[in-house]
Amino acid sequence: MDMGMFSQPPPVYGALQGMNFFASNPEMKAFFEKPRRSWVIDVEGFDTSVPADEMEEALINHFKSCGAILRASVRRHPDNGLANIVMVGDDADEKVMQLNGTELGGKKLVVKARPYPRMDYRHLNLPFASSS
Repeated sequence: MDMGMFSQPPPVYGALQGMNFFASNPEMKAFFEKPRRSWVIDVEGFDTSVPADEMEEALINHFKSCGAILRASVRRHPDNGLANIVMVGDDADEKVMQLNGTELGGKKLVVKARPYPRMDYRHLNLPFASSS
């Protein structure tokens, strides 16, 4: 059976080929290479009668000024709920804590911030993951 074009691995493009997308723009390269702090924000006290997708959107809108939000998820328990928001921002934890005790939909939020485990992407040879 002739595999033809399938007998060779597919070509690799971009950073995986060793190209440097930011060679002509050192400021952009520095921006992407700078380590960023990531946080998990635990939120309690929100209205658990609101559908999860609507509450996720409301929480994103409530916390979006604190940093770049990567993900928001709402879990429900019989008596209360817990939301987790993953965000990036060097001082996002401080900004989030300023929203502790604020109201959302008539309910007072309880907010805690903890560092997100740092991910190491250097092994992928991406332009923003260099160790230098």
